[in-house]
Parts: sequence; structure tokens; C-alpha cells
Amino acid sequence: MKTLFRFSGILFLGIMLVGLTNNNSLANKKGDPILKFKTENNRIQLDTMYLNDMDDEVNLEIEFENKGDEPLVVNKVSGCCGTQVKDWTKSPISPGNKGKINIEFRVPPRPHKISRTVKAISNDPRGAKTLRIEGIVTKQEDNSINLDNQN
Repeated sequence: MKTLFRFSGILFLGIMLVGLTNNNSLANKKGDPILKFKTENNRIQLDTMYLNDMDDEVNLEIEFENKGDEPLVVNKVSGCCGTQVKDWTKSPISPGNKGKINIEFRVPPRPHKISRTVKAISNDPRGAKTLRIEGIVTKQEDNSINLDNQN
């Protein structure tokens, strides 16, 4: 009976020790980095631009922020459909700080819909983030062409 009592006491102390160790490690664990684009719903809706007043290349600077609790590292950025990624913030971004992605793409001077994506791969455990860039090139009544976000 004494042995059973002693064994139960040791088992109870062991369970308590494991529980305290796990709680302590959870309390010390920090959050994750979180990449958040500085846009609404991860979309950029292009404003009206008159092509005769600009080059046929569009250059955009996309801002993002680390909304998490640990440094954010953007490992790779890619664009689709002829979207060229010129540069991005490659150094670790502290929580609450911002980074930038610079892209460029051509806009042919003809009526068409613009739909581009930029994908950022980082150490955010929620996975890659995709930003959509949308717009429409339309012909105005005076036969000039403009880039417009109206359908």
C-alpha cells in the first residue's frame, strides 16, 4: 500500500512538472510575422491615366507591413503576365515596420482590361500573399485613350 501511495505521489508530481514546463514554454513563445499589403482586400484599382501624357510603362510601388510579432523576411516576389518585379525590401522587417515592392508593366494603347498579380513569398506561416492590380483601358469620345477603373 505504501508503494502504491508513493508511486501515485511521484506520478502526480511528474504530471504537474510536465504541465508547468509546457505552460512556461507557451508563455515564452512569440507570435509569427504577418505580411499585410497596404491596400484594401489585397487589390489595387488603377485610377484614370491618360496614355498620351505618360509612357506606356506603369511603375508601381507597393507597400506592405509586418503586422506580426516577429521579423518578416520576404524571400521571393514574382509577377504574372509581363509584370516585372524590379526590387523589394529584402532585409528583415521588424514588427510594425513597412517594406516596398517595385514593379513595372507595359500598357498597350488599345482598349483592354488590365489584370495583373504580384505574389510575395515570406516567412509568414499563413503562406504566400497575392496582390491583384486591375484597370480598364477605354476609348473616350474624343478618341483619346485612358486607363480607367470603371467597367
